Amino acid sequence: MDARGRVSDRSAVRALQWAAGLRLEIRAVSGSILVRPSQDGLFTLTRQGYVRLPAAARHWCTLQAREKVLLIAEPHDNTLLIHTMSTVETLVTEYHADLLGGAAS
Repeated sequence: MDARGRVSDRSAVRALQWAAGLRLEIRAVSGSILVRPSQDGLFTLTRQGYVRLPAAARHWCTLQAREKVLLIAEPHDNTLLIHTMSTVETLVTEYHADLLGGAAS
């Protein structure tokens, strides 16, 4: 992600088959960002096919420029999920604790 919130990897957007100019709803939920098409969306996919995260969403998730994120395309829900690395770390830690039968450390 660059300093203006542009997510540089477009592979998830291509997997969802979203076109430039598509109106989007973008909201932060529990340290992640959900991006969905919406006729009433305040945001749009750029002409080049990039998702640009608004400053408010970046602030809610404490995302900084050049920070890595995990992108997940959910074609059945027509949704792009963007997870911060701290969220990914939490999810993996909890999953491993469940696998190993102990508490997360």
